[in-house]
Amino acid sequence: MCNLLYSRLAKLIVFIALFSLPILARSQAAVGNWTFNNTLAGTAGTQNTVSAASLSPSIPSGAYNGGTVYFGEGGWPTGAINTNMYLEFTLTPNVGYTLNLSSIDLVLRRSTTGSPSGSGPRRWALRSSLDGFATDITTQTLTTSAPTVSVALGGIYNNLTSSITFRLYGYDVFINSGGLNRFVFDNITVRGLSILPVKISQLSGSIQNNTAAVQCAVTESGSLHQLELERSADGVHFDPIAADISVQSEKHIFYDHRLPGNGAKIYYRVKATQADGTIIYSNVIVLKSQQETGLKLKSILSSGNQVTVQINADAGGTAKLLISTVNGSTIHQQQITLSKGTQLYTINNAKQSTGVQILSIVQNGVVISRQFVRL
Repeated sequence: MCNLLYSRLAKLIVFIALFSLPILARSQAAVGNWTFNNTLAGTAGTQNTVSAASLSPSIPSGAYNGGTVYFGEGGWPTGAINTNMYLEFTLTPNVGYTLNLSSIDLVLRRSTTGSPSGSGPRRWALRSSLDGFATDITTQTLTTSAPTVSVALGGIYNNLTSSITFRLYGYDVFINSGGLNRFVFDNITVRGLSILPVKISQLSGSIQNNTAAVQCAVTESGSLHQLELERSADGVHFDPIAADISVQSEKHIFYDHRLPGNGAKIYYRVKATQADGTIIYSNVIVLKSQQETGLKLKSILSSGNQVTVQINADAGGTAKLLISTVNGSTIHQQQITLSKGTQLYTINNAKQSTGVQILSIVQNGVVISRQFVRL
């Protein structure tokens, strides 16, 4: 029955995921649009600007056809891509904002001139300034029809703080009788988000009563999806931890109650995940866990004639160990040598008698005692 329920649950999760992904993709806003309806000007998003589309100087001419499309005529190469032949457009985030681009929708075609129709470039490629126009984002076929082609952009197109330019290259030209070498542009839409990035500042922390309190200021939290505290023992490998958190306006305070002892160094950082999936980390702070102090009996375990005790000592040296009944009768006593810090000490062949007993340690005039049960 459990296996059947798990199987049905897994199918339901897959079903939801498959139908949710297209919805998420469509939810991305248009941050740049060029209609080519008698203009090369583009329409920007709310927090970015766009340039007009323009042909490279190596393309002899450009013109509108019917007021609904624009074409570049001549110069497109018959062979491979010529990097001097392109149409380009640029997007720039407003000051303080980042561009997070998800896809580009393109409506493109080759010329319908010639006999038969279909002259001009038979292939096109898209590149960007992110790598100096060195590699293709995609390369596809051009036909005389103009379907909408959606090109997904990877994670490297997130968190862009400066301008990015895209270029379209037409190539592999074939000219039919009476045809013209035209690359025709109908519509281009860039989708994504323009957001104010989360900022983490004023990171500080302290340890009291074996609890670390790490606080930071978080601004532009409107785009914040999740805030986590990460901990490391070496300052290199960090893992998220379960920490209590309180929020006071822009101040977030994390409480870590599970600290290593013995004065170890603990490294902390704060991880912010934005709504678009972008991750931002704070600086790293180093705190020192508290060194246990004082003469303490931390635990006592008995098994038959053997008793094992965990002791913490401020200083090394000799001490006296006693086991007595609750009535004060001494069952066992011996001198032991303690080291500074926490240690285990085992008493063998201690006289066996069941019931509640008291173990005591005496060192430098300090006496500590703790009850335990012998079975």
